[in-house]
Amino acid sequence: MSLSVVDDVAELRAAYAAQPPGTIDTTLTTLAEHIGFLIFKLRSIGADEAELLHHIEVLLVASCQNRTAIREARDTLQQLGYGDALAKLLTRLARKAKPARHFSLPNHTFKT
Repeated sequence: MSLSVVDDVAELRAAYAAQPPGTIDTTLTTLAEHIGFLIFKLRSIGADEAELLHHIEVLLVASCQNRTAIREARDTLQQLGYGDALAKLLTRLARKAKPARHFSLPNHTFKT
């Protein structure tokens, strides 16, 4: 991970922490939706592929996604034709990400 990504992650986390409670829009529900929306917005302002991939990496690192969520997003976006460069980035990030945590109670399993 480049120094630029580390700096951008810190900036994104600080901006998130500074928002008042209840102001965060949760309309998008899956990680694939969030990534797709980010790609749409970045393309609308003329970002090139390198910028897209950089910002997606920042989003995923800053939000501490687990490897299962990243792989599911990769698979969904690949089926939608988002391209090999994105799939390779998501595969690389999934390998570095922490596994999903499972909490178990008798007769119940919870995923986070």
